[in-house]
Amino acid sequence: MFDLLQMVRAYYPKEATRKKTAIVTSTSLHHAMAQLFCQEAGQLTLTFTLKAFMNRAEATVWLLEE
Repeated sequence: MFDLLQMVRAYYPKEATRKKTAIVTSTSLHHAMAQLFCQEAGQLTLTFTLKAFMNRAEATVWLLEE
């Protein structure tokens, strides 16, 4: 997982303006894995926040919040 996080940091476009990224999953197992990934990503100095959801509508609401 750490290698994946390092790849996100290395290849994320420097000029990007995105502040949030929602990961929407369909199973409990995938959701748990996505939550772990988001927690680990929170420890890095990324320019955006990651959050896992099991519901697309909830993810959309979160993305649109200021």
